[in-house]
Amino acid sequence: MDADELKNEAAVSDAPRMRHLLEEAARILKKERQKGEIGQQKIKGGLVDLPPEGKAIVVGDLHGDLNSLVTILKESQFLKRVTREKTYLIFLGD
Repeated sequence: MDADELKNEAAVSDAPRMRHLLEEAARILKKERQKGEIGQQKIKGGLVDLPPEGKAIVVGDLHGDLNSLVTILKESQFLKRVTREKTYLIFLGD
C-alpha cells in the first residue's frame, strides 16, 4: 500500500471504523507499555529506546495535517524503506 492509498482509506472510514481503530491503537500502546518493549525496542515510561542503528526520519508536529504526512511519506520513501532496512519514523509534538 502506498501513501495515497493510505490517505484514501482514511478518507472513507466512517465514525465507527475510526473509533475501532483508535481503541485498538490505545489497547496496543497500553499493552506495549505494560510489557516494556516493542519487538527489540525497550520502552521507558512514554519513550521508546531505539538502538543506534538504522535510519530515523524525524517529523515535526503535524497538528493532524494528513496532506503533510502523505508528502513526508512519499518524499522520504518511508513505506518502501521500512520493508528493506531498519527505518524509524519519529513524530514530535504533543
